[in-house]
Amino acid sequence: MSRILHKQDFIEMCHGAVLRSDGGDYPLQCALGEIERIDREKPIEIELVDIDEMEDDLYAVTVGKLGPVSTDAAVCHDSRDGIIALRKMQELMEAKGKKIGYLYTLEHDCIQLPYFLKVATEAGLPLLNADSCGRSVPTLGNILTCVYKYPVSPLVYASIYGESVVIETPDPCDTSTMELIGRSIVVAYHNILIAYCFPPLDKKACRECLVAGSPTSLQETGKALLRAKAGHTDPVDEVLKVLNGKFFCRGRVLDKEWVCKDGFDFGKTILDTGNGTYTLLVQNENLALRDDSTGKLLLTAPDSIGMIHLERGEGITNDELEIGMELAIIGIKAAEPWYRIPEGFSCWDEVFRNIGLEQVEHVPFD
Repeated sequence: MSRILHKQDFIEMCHGAVLRSDGGDYPLQCALGEIERIDREKPIEIELVDIDEMEDDLYAVTVGKLGPVSTDAAVCHDSRDGIIALRKMQELMEAKGKKIGYLYTLEHDCIQLPYFLKVATEAGLPLLNADSCGRSVPTLGNILTCVYKYPVSPLVYASIYGESVVIETPDPCDTSTMELIGRSIVVAYHNILIAYCFPPLDKKACRECLVAGSPTSLQETGKALLRAKAGHTDPVDEVLKVLNGKFFCRGRVLDKEWVCKDGFDFGKTILDTGNGTYTLLVQNENLALRDDSTGKLLLTAPDSIGMIHLERGEGITNDELEIGMELAIIGIKAAEPWYRIPEGFSCWDEVFRNIGLEQVEHVPFD
């Protein structure tokens, strides 16, 4: 059922999103500070609508940012590029007799929540209670709309400097070309983030390939973390009460390797558990968790790998990690659409190769 979201709702979503972002996010305080600033200018009040409540003749699109997570957070907050990308897509669709009536979030990402809020508010559009990943993902080919072969063409890219470009491909589902062009633009702009706007989805498509209830789930996760902090209880226990997840390990960051290349952040984080080491393998997001004593993969995408900073009692991102930090690692089972078709697993093959893993078989979560 639709409801109106206010500042506290977005604060809770941001707390949940950092943990659910697989490490591929910006520091929580960056997002919270921006939410506070937006609310001071004008109290936040925006409608959240369930997929089943969509009007049949209206379409939904997503607007977001593409680029490395090590980009300056100030660029993340700048919504000029998103407004440009959305307006260009509206022009394209109006010429085809299609009206955009809703915005949905692409992935679990706290830094994009205030950005998304600003774009939706300026456009006068409600938010859809859904997203297209149910986690964070490194490439366009890992987005559920693409996995389900919904077109990515035409796609709009835009920069904070005012430029925009419409990309059309002969194969409307050619995510590789769209990704290559987008990342080339990111590199040309010295690895800053650029905005994108995907082609619209109708109600039937939203039901098939989006993860219904994702913003609500993020909020419940955030509430659990805040309850733990207020009650001085274990954040892992509180979070696992509201998620389909499980605890894997606690450990201190022993080593961290990190490089920005081709518009991505690549790296690995080694945790010392006291009984051995575990390694997180990263391309923007945590994609796999390995037990180094056996070489066995314990968890792989599309299932999520969340990190909790135990001293702060909140989620933490890969970019924030420092040697000596004590973390808890939890796994979160991927949303049902990932498990529905084989491509929900095979779409990860290329990014697994990028982080040095060949012929990865999905590790059963249960």
